[in-house]
Amino acid sequence: MATIYYYIDECYREHDDYWHCNIGGAMLEIGNVVEAEVALEEQIYKLAINEGFPFAQGEFKCTDFFRETPDDFKFKISEALTAALLNLSVRFLVSHAMVHKRKLESFGGPFGTPAQAIQHLSYINITNYLAGPAASHPIQIIVDLGIAESFRPIYDMYCSTLRSIPMLKARGIADDQITVPHYRNLPRPVFLDSGDSRLLQYSDLLIGLLLARQIGSLTPFKSKIFERIEPIMKNVEVFSVEWNKEAV
Repeated sequence: MATIYYYIDECYREHDDYWHCNIGGAMLEIGNVVEAEVALEEQIYKLAINEGFPFAQGEFKCTDFFRETPDDFKFKISEALTAALLNLSVRFLVSHAMVHKRKLESFGGPFGTPAQAIQHLSYINITNYLAGPAASHPIQIIVDLGIAESFRPIYDMYCSTLRSIPMLKARGIADDQITVPHYRNLPRPVFLDSGDSRLLQYSDLLIGLLLARQIGSLTPFKSKIFERIEPIMKNVEVFSVEWNKEAV
């Protein structure tokens, strides 16, 4: 019963009359974590040296994909990273939430700003989407630390789901009364600077491009990057919810 590591990042956008957010990323057994990180780093190093761009070994993101390099290099990197993850059978799980801006107001103040609220709405179903693998494996969530002044609300979002369970159990609450499926296989999240994980960086790239495609805002350049990572889509599960869809 090997532990599954789930690397997740957030990407949200206001588009037309809606707020959208993708939360999710790579899932793989703990025994393959270091191998995957090494494989991604090897691809970047090999191409950077061969193409004459040694400085391209820094962090990459959907919004800053080796910005100082030519497009052809970026396309080659995208293909190489994707091939490495496919070779290791890395899977991805993504939760997408959307809500009309007017209907978002009904959620009230506890969710904070619209940007924070849509992230909560995307994250809220993650434990349900993990119910299948969590039935047989412990799942350790690895979250992009996102060092910023706004991080505390994000920390609370990821930790609050499990925060009260020890208190409830201590007071005699039965497992069948706790709404988080297989909570015993969901330890508290671990937070990691994305600069220290190529898996987090690729997850950021994937969910960002997916969100752009979902809302029809892929630029010609990002469309070409998406074409290069398209083979990984056979290993990607996307769950989408429109909140308050039936509300007046």
